Amino acid sequence: MKKRLASSTIILAVIGLCTFGIVAQNPPTRPDRPTQSDIVKDNLERRMNTMRNLDTLARKQAEVERREELKTRYFKPELSDELRKRMEVAPDVLQTYGDFLSQPATGVLKLIPQRDCTRIERLSKATECYQENANIREYANAFSFREKLHTLFGRSDIGITTEYLVGARHSVQTMIVDLGKLDLSAVSRDSAEIHFLFSFVPEESSKGMDAQFDDLKNGMTVASFENGAVGRTRNYSKVAKIEPGHVYAFRSIAYRGETTEPLEKDADVVVVFKVVDNEDDGDTTIVWKELSRKPGMVMKMSEEPAANGF
Repeated sequence: MKKRLASSTIILAVIGLCTFGIVAQNPPTRPDRPTQSDIVKDNLERRMNTMRNLDTLARKQAEVERREELKTRYFKPELSDELRKRMEVAPDVLQTYGDFLSQPATGVLKLIPQRDCTRIERLSKATECYQENANIREYANAFSFREKLHTLFGRSDIGITTEYLVGARHSVQTMIVDLGKLDLSAVSRDSAEIHFLFSFVPEESSKGMDAQFDDLKNGMTVASFENGAVGRTRNYSKVAKIEPGHVYAFRSIAYRGETTEPLEKDADVVVVFKVVDNEDDGDTTIVWKELSRKPGMVMKMSEEPAANGF
């Protein structure tokens, strides 16, 4: 009887060892690790969520501002009396350009420069410097042509440093070109000098928008075609040197999420403006007119290809 029990014990032990070996050789399968495509998609989704949250906050603020009087919208309580005084357009400018400003879709404004970006050797660095210090002078140094009001740089179209005009960057694609000393009234949407401004096709995806932003940040040199021949080349960029008396063309293309309803600020606007006064302290006055306005872009949520084609 003892021998039989011993034999049974040995058999059970052998079976147990065999079973353990099988389990050891075939461990439970692990969940698949995320692919490069999954990581890219997750990053895109996080980015889109951030954009949606920022856009929601901006829209709530826009609803509040819509109920305010025009003067209050232009001169925010955060501005000091000194800044408000400096932002007033000189009477002689209003008198000189009175006929121009009596036309529809025109305006005049004065911008106070950012003090922290005075030592800039390369134009591409102006954007970085300005963005890092954008809120110091709050509403005094930035303007939105889409909404026709002074606002924070993050919600604006254009701002200035002591030497440069700077295109904004917050769900907005912007570009500036210096046209030199032209007659502002003579520039129209059919002018050969700004053909590229209208022919530029903005990307729909965030990745494409970023690529175009980098191209414009570095500057895009484009030749104009005038009277059937190649004219002079011009530089379309995020920044342009402030030159008194020069006329500039500017385009601002706003982006919004696929699930958000369009507002006034969600527009694609082209304007031309002239620097009519540039004071020693950098305060700059411009007169402007709008050439075109249409709906802005809807940011598409597209899945990007994974690395190495997988």
